[in-house]
Amino acid sequence: MLTGTRPAPGPAEAAAIAAALERFRSERAAATLPAPAANPDRWLEEALLAGVGRSPTALLREPWLNI
Repeated sequence: MLTGTRPAPGPAEAAAIAAALERFRSERAAATLPAPAANPDRWLEEALLAGVGRSPTALLREPWLNI
């Protein structure tokens, strides 16, 4: 175990630490998403939100009869 005291950082060292932290934060910031379209297709948006897609049995004529 190391024991000892460290002096508080001076103004220049504190500024360097703050600048390094700011640079680290800005480099790892989440990418911004593009703005949504001005006139989105409401049917498409609702289908995507509801998780609706094409039926996997679309090629079957009457899937309830196929047992």
